[in-house]
Amino acid sequence: MSSNLVFDLPEKLDQIEVHKLIESARFKKPTSILFDWTKCEESSKIALCLVLNLMLEFEQSGIRTRHTSHERNHYFKTIIYPFISFPTQSLEVQESNLGAFLAGVENDAILSRVMAMKDYLRSIRELDLFNINPLETIFSELYMNICQHSWKNNGIVFVAIEPENNIIELIISDIGVGIPANIRESFIEYEERTDAEAILYATEDLITTKSIEQNYGRGLSTLKTSVIALNGSAEIYSGYGGLLIEKEGIVLKSYKQHNNGTQIHIRIDFRNFEVRADFNFTEDVEF
Repeated sequence: MSSNLVFDLPEKLDQIEVHKLIESARFKKPTSILFDWTKCEESSKIALCLVLNLMLEFEQSGIRTRHTSHERNHYFKTIIYPFISFPTQSLEVQESNLGAFLAGVENDAILSRVMAMKDYLRSIRELDLFNINPLETIFSELYMNICQHSWKNNGIVFVAIEPENNIIELIISDIGVGIPANIRESFIEYEERTDAEAILYATEDLITTKSIEQNYGRGLSTLKTSVIALNGSAEIYSGYGGLLIEKEGIVLKSYKQHNNGTQIHIRIDFRNFEVRADFNFTEDVEF
């Protein structure tokens, strides 16, 4: 067993790079890991979610994690440090300048964390005028899905609002076995299908691998129908395949690099939500 592993992170960190880190760390089984952010000047939001997932996995395995960066690295101070500074073991629902995060996913905490996340969504000022029920439904279904399928209960939920672009962004990420593996285990007819085809099948209504008894197979189906109805977009990455879901149609994708677990990236213009109605029933009441 190696005693220490150092990751010299590239200038631009994306999810492919983080997946490589995950595979390297699992193979080498270090006792401590040092992330060197000195050169890093940019990273995707999915990559940041995967880093937090990786840190959570290390913590559960008793591996110490450390981070270093030059003090003049503005990107580290403003983006990375606020992201990694939460103690992942106690992280439930946290708010930062990057959004809200859920980690340390546990099946017996699903309801309380779903409610906490809904409270967070309702507190976002930019959404005050809108009926966010579709967004809450997407979140609830997908969060329960990640709880049920995540490896060692690893799962991160990220929410960001871009008021200037009217965009709400939702990322749900885990580093479990992935959708294609789950589908092939439960449906023998998909043993020879591509990973993208397996993911597409998982988005059909009532398709479930019954990871727990309460799983009714509506998470990805709800995602697909809701995103299309709201004229948004969703990307799903898992294994060597992926889906791009838009109102114009669904595009199947294939990748040379294996994606550990499942990452779902949703972008919706919140002006496509219905305006929330404030009803006054006092005139309808008769005594």
